[in-house]
Order: sequence, then structure tokens, then C-alpha cells
Amino acid sequence: PIDGRFEELQGFRSETDGSDTLVYVQPPNTRKSEGTWTLLIRFDAEASDDLDSRAASRNTLDDTETEKNRQPQTRESEQSAPSTSPEAIPENQTQQAWVPYSGPDHLPVVHFEGPQLQLDIRPTMGPGLALGDVDQDGFVDLYFVQGGGREAGHAPANRLFRNQFGSEQGGFAEWEASGSEDTGLGMGALFLDAEGDGDLDLYVANYGADVLFEHANENDRGSAPKPIFRDVSAGAGVGGNEWSAGIAAADTDLDGDLDLYVTSYLDFDLSKLPPVEERDRYRREDPIEMLPFAFPGQGNRFLRNESGSNTAKQTANASAAKSPVEQAARPTSLRFRDVTAELGLADAAGRGMQAVFWDFDRDGDPDLYVANDVSYNMLWRNEGDGTFRDVSFAAGMDDPRGGMGVSIGDVDADGDEDLFLTNWELEANALYRNNLLSHNSNRSRVATFQDVIISSGLGPYGVGSTSWGAELFDADNDGDLDLAIANGYTSPDYQSTSICVGQPNQFFFNNGRGRFELAPRSQSPDGQSPSRALLSWDFDRDGDLDLALTNNNAQLQIFENRLPQTAGQHWLGLHLRGRGANTMAVGAEVSLEANGLLQRRSLRAGTSYLGGNAPELHFGLGAAKGPVRISVRWPSGRVSEHKLDTVDRLIQIEEPE
Repeated sequence: PIDGRFEELQGFRSETDGSDTLVYVQPPNTRKSEGTWTLLIRFDAEASDDLDSRAASRNTLDDTETEKNRQPQTRESEQSAPSTSPEAIPENQTQQAWVPYSGPDHLPVVHFEGPQLQLDIRPTMGPGLALGDVDQDGFVDLYFVQGGGREAGHAPANRLFRNQFGSEQGGFAEWEASGSEDTGLGMGALFLDAEGDGDLDLYVANYGADVLFEHANENDRGSAPKPIFRDVSAGAGVGGNEWSAGIAAADTDLDGDLDLYVTSYLDFDLSKLPPVEERDRYRREDPIEMLPFAFPGQGNRFLRNESGSNTAKQTANASAAKSPVEQAARPTSLRFRDVTAELGLADAAGRGMQAVFWDFDRDGDPDLYVANDVSYNMLWRNEGDGTFRDVSFAAGMDDPRGGMGVSIGDVDADGDEDLFLTNWELEANALYRNNLLSHNSNRSRVATFQDVIISSGLGPYGVGSTSWGAELFDADNDGDLDLAIANGYTSPDYQSTSICVGQPNQFFFNNGRGRFELAPRSQSPDGQSPSRALLSWDFDRDGDLDLALTNNNAQLQIFENRLPQTAGQHWLGLHLRGRGANTMAVGAEVSLEANGLLQRRSLRAGTSYLGGNAPELHFGLGAAKGPVRISVRWPSGRVSEHKLDTVDRLIQIEEPE
């Protein structure tokens, strides 16, 4: 069993199925008359490289059914790891569920880290991507970050793609000469309304100087050919020379505008490697330049937004401009100040991957979590006055493993948001259950966390895969949060391609109370590329969430959601419109009740791994057709109540005065 105890098997047998050999065991304390067997391992003569995932499966079989159709069936009472075998899923659910987008344009964009061999860690970590409705036509656009990976690398330019599913053309089209074609050595990206004028600006994190693009064209609503972005990094106080990685934004001081937190990975300086006489203890299959723990960490940056009253003046100037060229030439009023040292948020010993702002204690201000690779993860509680307190140890979140990606959501439907963390290959991922609220009591507690990765059913599946991006999202619209994970190794194939080795991605169904079951490969966003960033979005506005996935030195992938479980299920999409400079209400908490089921989601900016999520929320409603009741707790502290009689649509809710 998963709990680490060993028990003597009641029985053991093997049989053949075509070219395959199947080995079954009978669990202990089972009467032989029950005829209950468990598939321990399946040897596939034609796919021996698939043995690891098949060996992990534990499908309980009924002996009599096996003789009839040789199709293993899962017992509902089985408490071991969820089945990984497609045979355990009913026949009508084995159709391909995540279909690679194959429109006429099919987004043929490939991440490229240059012609050099990948013999150090720098070219193995990206790329990221960002999602957002740049032209405000109601359809989410995509920004793809390119690599380069080294100082001498020649990185292709980042690319912005317009979503045209709301027009006759359909598909995606590249926005050429948009002004956002950064050629830095890219990592993460994030769309945000930095100056509060209602448009999405763009922050790009690089190995080297970061870039802030201001959305300068105020006349591109829907029908205009393209937006115009301009680099305002120098004037806005953005740049630096660190190895930046993930980006997160929130109104941390509750002054009405969005502040930024940018993680830095490590200080890749060969002169700072351990002395030669100490390197024996670092020796691995990979060269020492590939090992993150051989390099010191690098401090993160907290950038406070001090654009302030300049916003109104800037907006007026923009409106007065007669042409896009005049708009692009005007001076920026965006101003950020680095207050990292003042707030004590550098985490200089950490090797920062992804940060998220997240009101874990539901006190109305955004707290900060940072996933660190081979160093302690950090959780800072916002004290409500613009300062932060390190509560990593007290809350049980100071995990020192190889943290990569983060996703936040209420997986057990108890009213508080939990945290899923991806880790490196030889370590299980983590699912931190928030103990603030509980199904067993109406009393609110001090927020602490417990890693429930084993009892959730997710435990075995993180070991053996290097996991990166992760998304908690309602894939089947049944009202609970499912889970997708992007996997891919960091080491290259030294014998052939010299690029990173791919691993299968994973998708899990949630049973509604925080226990997950691994879907078969026919229902997973499969692929053998070394995946990195992963984000959910409804790109075709058909009411279910699709997936966008980046791959290291491989093609960007868009997966369309065709899960058969979504048939007949209802849904609701939300855009929030805040007052003040936080126009998209980042940090708002939405509670939705339908048919007696309460769901709670909060809107963040920055998530997964190197990912910039679209600023919108999606709720699966199951069989509920309406009415639904919605309560919005706005970042300003206001609370508004709403009732909808019809669903299956995307709506906008505006913050009241």
C-alpha cells in the first residue's frame, strides 16, 4: 500500500494477452472465492519504454469479467493509487479528449535555444507564455516567449498571436510589428494593466534585462489591425541584470494599482562554482554546469507601482493623440520603485521559479508565495499595512525540494484555497491543504497547511517525472477543480539530439472532495516533448477550458478540450471591471452558489510556471441551469451581490461605487 507498509500477497499469477504479458496479484486478507485480482505490471513487447507508467498502475480486476472480455474494471472501494490504464475507463470515454489545434494556421511556432549543445542549465528552463485579450474583442490572445539561453545566444523574437475566433477568418494570426518583439533571453511573461487605463501592458522576464511594454495604441478596440506596444523599461524603472523567471502582480498596499514581484533563479557564474577539490560530491551524469545547487541563489525583486496620479494625465494625453505614431512617442507616466530590501522580500538564498499572490488567510490583502528550486520555499503574509511577515515555517510551507510551478484553488470545496506545487523528478509533487476552513466545522482557524499529496491520490505520479507548469481548473465543468501537469526532463539526450528529453504530461479528474484519479492517455494532453509552461483558457469561447503548453526546443501546443464528460454540463465565465487603476480587479474573490453547491475562486495575475494567465474566471456548474448567486469581494474591500437566471455565457460584472 502507499502508506509504506508491506503485506504478504494472497496469490500471484500471470497470463498472456496477444504479445503482452500481464502479471496479477491477489491482495492480502482476500478470500479466493471473491476472485479479486490486481494488475501489478503489464509487459508490452512493442512499447518497452512504457513500462514505468504501466508498472505504476494498480487496476483491481474481477476474475470472472477477465475471462469474458479481458477488460480490467476499477473497484470504487480501491484505496490504492488511481488507475493509469485506459482499460479502467469506460469505452465511451476512451476517445481523444485533448485534441491538438490543427487550424489552417496551427500556430507553427517553435521555441529555439540556439545551435549550441545544451551542456549548462541556462537553455533548459524556458519558455513561458502570457494570455490576455489585447484588442478587447472578447477573445484571449497569446504571447510566446523565445529563448537563446546564453549570453552569446541568438534568440528569435518573441511573438504575439491574435485570436481571430470571433471573426470570419477564425484561427490565430501573428501580430507583426506590434512592438512587443523582444529579443532578450526570455523566461516568463505577464499581461497586466500597469497604469490603470484599461489596456493590457506586458512584462517580460529575461536572463538579463527585463522589459516592460506599455500598450500605447488607444484606438485599437476590436476592429483596428493591431495594437502598438512600446518599450518603457528605462523610464518606468524596470530592467535589472538578473536571471529573472516568474512574474506575479497584485495591489499589495491596497492603493489601487498593481505592484510586481519578479523571481530570480540563480547566479550563473562559473567562478562561483565549488572549488575543484570539492566537486566530487557534485558529480552526476550531467555536467556540474547543469546542477542548480552548484550555483548560489539570486535575490528576487519587488517593484512598487508609483505611477499614481500621473495615470489620469497620461490617459488624457493618449486620447488627445491623433495617430498611433503620436501615441507611441509620448512619454510614459509608468513608474516602479524597487522596495525589495525595504520590505525584506529578496530571498537571496532562494532559487526562485514562480511566485503567486494569494490571500491564503482571507483577510482582504494579497499574501506572497514563492516556489524555489533546491532551496526553501517562502510564504510571506501581508500585514495589511504594505509590509510582509515570513510565515513559511509556522504555516508549514518551507519545503526545501526542487519547487517549480504553482497552482492555487479550492480542491476540496471547503471554502479556502489550497496550493499545488510541482517538484523535480525524484521528488513527489506537493498538495498543501489549507486548514483555514473545514467541512467538519464552521469555525475559521489560523491558516496552516498540510501536504496531502498521498491521501489525494496524486502521490506516486510525481516521482519519475520532472514537473513544471500546473493548472487547477474545471476541465469537465462539473463544479470541482481538475489538474493538468506539464512534464519534461532537464537533461539533454547526450547520444543524439542534445536537447532536453520529453516526458508524458498528466491530467487528473477531481472527485469533488480533493481526491484525484489519473486519466488515461487518451484523455491527457499527451506528448513526448520537454514541456514547461501550462495555462488554461477558453480560446474558442465554446464554454470549456482548453490548454496552452510550451515545450523546450519544441513547438508550442494548443489543446482543444473535447472531454466527453462536458456534454450537457453548464458553465459561466466572468470578467470583472474594477474601479480605480486596478481595472481588471486582480485579487478579487468570487463566491458562486448554484443548486446548493458553493464554489470560490480568486483572480490572480501570474501562475503555473513562467505563466501569465488571462484576467478572467471560469466556473463549471454541472447540471445547474440557473439561477446562480454571485458574491464578489473586490480588492477595495467592497462586496457586491448578483443573481443570474441564465448561464452558459461570458459576462462582465462592474464594481459598484
